[in-house]
Amino acid sequence: MVRKLTWLDWLQNGCKKLVVFFKSNYKLGSQLTSPLRDYGLRLIAKPGETRWGSIQLCFETILAAEAILYSLVSGRDFLSAKTKVKKKTRREIFDFVTSTDFVSQLTKAVKILKPIGVSLKRLEKDAAPISSVYKLFIDLPSEMEGNGAFVWRTGDSEDSV
Repeated sequence: MVRKLTWLDWLQNGCKKLVVFFKSNYKLGSQLTSPLRDYGLRLIAKPGETRWGSIQLCFETILAAEAILYSLVSGRDFLSAKTKVKKKTRREIFDFVTSTDFVSQLTKAVKILKPIGVSLKRLEKDAAPISSVYKLFIDLPSEMEGNGAFVWRTGDSEDSV
């Protein structure tokens, strides 16, 4: 599903790169986790292809930590690094976090994934009756439309509002 929505795929890849960067850089990682703990926020989560709800959790934690992330990447020495590869990685993280549509894309992604995540939690149990599964699939489009995250199909591509 994520690969068919190019903006969501871009967002997932960027968030994955962001989380890996901060988890592998001990100094910046501690500069991120300290304020998150002070404000009582969760640490940023890495999205996994095979873990249900991990993409949604990743987007939610990054959205909650957005102000802290922005202040870190906007810092004086963030873009300076010793090698060209590290400078390039830091520039990509900087461009991703400071892009104009970063917060709006995260918000839109959470709006789309939240009803799907709630539905998946109901279906995780083996004892889910078929009638509730049917009702869930019937109600899902109206839930998404109510959230302002309606997804429709036009030809071979999918677009979202």
